[in-house]
Amino acid sequence: MKRIYISSNILSSVGYDPTNKTLEVEFLCGDVYQYFNVPHTVFAEITKTTIHTISMHDWMCDSYQCKKLRV
Repeated sequence: MKRIYISSNILSSVGYDPTNKTLEVEFLCGDVYQYFNVPHTVFAEITKTTIHTISMHDWMCDSYQCKKLRV
């Protein structure tokens, strides 16, 4: 999935596949996660802001099924 680089305190890049509603997030530490059945509005909000917290990942995993791709 193609990701865009963003200016963030914990994220390096994010990508979104609208066909599958899959959000892919790369954290500055190198971890990459995919979150499934995510509305496009969530992707849009993430790309609009530069302030993210590690609790974002916890919230995303509580709200959407997720899979870690790499460390």
